[in-house]
Amino acid sequence: MVLSIIIPMYNVEQYIGKCLDSCFCQDIPLSDYEVICVNDGSPDKSGDIARRYACKYSNLKVINRPNGGLSAARNTGIDNAEGDYVMFLDSDDWIEENCLAKICRQLKVETPDILSICAANMIDGKPVRRFSHAGKLPMAGIEVMKKRMSPCAPFSITRRKLLNDKQLRFFEGIYHEDSEFTPRLYYYAAKVSFMDDIIYYVYQNPESITRKPNPKKIFDVIGVVCPRLHDFSVNLKQDEKQVFSNRISSDINTALSRSRECTEAQIKEVNRLCYRNRYLFKHLMSSTVLKYKLEGYLFGLFPRNTVLMYRLIQLFNLKRK
Repeated sequence: MVLSIIIPMYNVEQYIGKCLDSCFCQDIPLSDYEVICVNDGSPDKSGDIARRYACKYSNLKVINRPNGGLSAARNTGIDNAEGDYVMFLDSDDWIEENCLAKICRQLKVETPDILSICAANMIDGKPVRRFSHAGKLPMAGIEVMKKRMSPCAPFSITRRKLLNDKQLRFFEGIYHEDSEFTPRLYYYAAKVSFMDDIIYYVYQNPESITRKPNPKKIFDVIGVVCPRLHDFSVNLKQDEKQVFSNRISSDINTALSRSRECTEAQIKEVNRLCYRNRYLFKHLMSSTVLKYKLEGYLFGLFPRNTVLMYRLIQLFNLKRK
């Protein structure tokens, strides 16, 4: 079996039908791939809908588990997958019809550790391409990281053996789990291939947890994601460390940009968290990006007022434009 498509489900009864239809409107035999729906303790009818599809399609598995979040559901899918490669598909998104034959053909010919595919956001019913892979030749994963790849796990079709050999799983119980997982995945990938076709369609779901303000997103990035990437990078070669410093610096900026959603009390908590993890500022100083270097210098001078320093730098950059 070439491919396992893993779909976590939670409260998506409105969307899962379209998602599954896209998985079965394909141009390869059912025996060449499987679809694994992981029902993450969903209280709605998502599981019932998936089970109805399973009665029709022999290559669809429905796995029920207690609610544990997106990471836990994906990990359950990996543990139960049988395909040579694994693809993650969010249950409110979908894939292009008749795309799997081309994907499987490229996987068989190039045998990469990762096949990076292109995606589009659906805005007002129209697809808007997120990025392009035109003209890209296969390269090592660390080289892809130098080019600031998207951390979104669903855009990477990954060799299952790599996931198991390197014990790569998603960290559970946090937001921005892709930001913690994807850099580690790409570091271990000896060969990444690219497909410029738009394969993956992202529905801009206003109810998605990724689009709702939540201070926990800041705390998870600065308190979990960045420290784990720091620990992972400690014993790497210097040039590889710098790649991770750029990644960590970008994640810190993403987190601090969300401070505008915080109350004053929450901002104090963010400042306290940044102070406790002030060793991360060294990554900003080591970055190849001038803005990050400036942040690292100012955050180091005023470690108890990180949010204020970040906002002053943002204001300065806006005035320069």
